[in-house]
Amino acid sequence: MRTVTARNMDELLQIGMIIVIKAAMTWLIHWELKGIEHEQSAMSANKKTLGEVIHSKMKEHDEAPKQ
Repeated sequence: MRTVTARNMDELLQIGMIIVIKAAMTWLIHWELKGIEHEQSAMSANKKTLGEVIHSKMKEHDEAPKQ
């Protein structure tokens, strides 16, 4: 609805930036999930599910030393 009421160039720029940010977030999420799926296929001998892979990655991230 906001695109219909954009009255000047600043408002159009804001809308454009929101679209760019949303597209970037979508692409990053897609890229990350593809990486996880690739890791899962590489670990197929261990028979881990995608949820288990995500859980183990989150656990590794939480346990990593903070800088």
